[in-house]
Amino acid sequence: MFDTQNTAQNVLLGSGAQSFGGSVANLDGLDYYKLQVNNRSNVSMSLSGLGGDVNLFLLDNTSRQLAAASATGIRSELIKTTLDAGTYFVKVQQGTSTTSSPYQINFSNDPLFTAPSSTPQSLIVNGVKTSYAANSTLTLSPSYVADGDGWQDVSKVDFWLTDSLNKRIELADVDTFTANNAASAKFGYTTSLSQLGLTVGAYQLNALAYDRAGATSNKFTSSAFNITNSAAQNLSISGIQSNYDPTATLTIAPSFVSDSNGWQDVAKVDFWLTNSLGKRVELADVTSFTGNSLTAAKFDYSTSLLGLA
Repeated sequence: MFDTQNTAQNVLLGSGAQSFGGSVANLDGLDYYKLQVNNRSNVSMSLSGLGGDVNLFLLDNTSRQLAAASATGIRSELIKTTLDAGTYFVKVQQGTSTTSSPYQINFSNDPLFTAPSSTPQSLIVNGVKTSYAANSTLTLSPSYVADGDGWQDVSKVDFWLTDSLNKRIELADVDTFTANNAASAKFGYTTSLSQLGLTVGAYQLNALAYDRAGATSNKFTSSAFNITNSAAQNLSISGIQSNYDPTATLTIAPSFVSDSNGWQDVAKVDFWLTNSLGKRVELADVTSFTGNSLTAAKFDYSTSLLGLA
């Protein structure tokens, strides 16, 4: 009855262990089973209850042989292998026996991944403020995401900012959760804004939750909030000597200043001398900078001391 691939007995793995009885003989020397694998799985197929020499073969859907169990004599046969999702054929074929040989074929599988029945949902992010300084820390109130497969199925929450031109600015993700209830995960969030170089303006916080299979939740987008101006900081000047000739040129080594609104927000560095009486002597300013990082500006400085005495 099952002696061709077109008439093969259908076997759907994923519905538990399955067994079929049959027999092969001289005039009907083989049976086919059509194996449908829904997910990448460790698959086991075996022959038992044999009345003669019967062999077992695993084929792909082009009839290419993938595995065989063909011990001589009346001996049980076993094939264990890992199969990707797809269609396969199992061939049961009479070996050296010359009489009808009954058999029982057994199938079982252990999916390496079971597709989830539910995606993350109900992502709720709390505590976004109306404004932040560019050098501040963004901290959220306790926030939540649900998953019908259980809170442990949530793998991460991806966070990013968008500016007024919808440019995406990546933030750190959340990958640590605690149980709020059986289907709901609770998480906190805090991340520094100081190294992002955020210019003054309006931004929105966005978030998306992922489960272990990569399925995503509803997208959260906050109301617009403002990034406010931060003062330049961390001014560092190097290369000042202990003595100068009155006609010399004062030249300093490459120096740095940072600004959490971005290094381009640095407008100038004002220089002056003070003498022993506290008198201020103006020098030329620096107004040209290059970026050393998103928030750090680099500059050089050289000015003549002639005529300042």
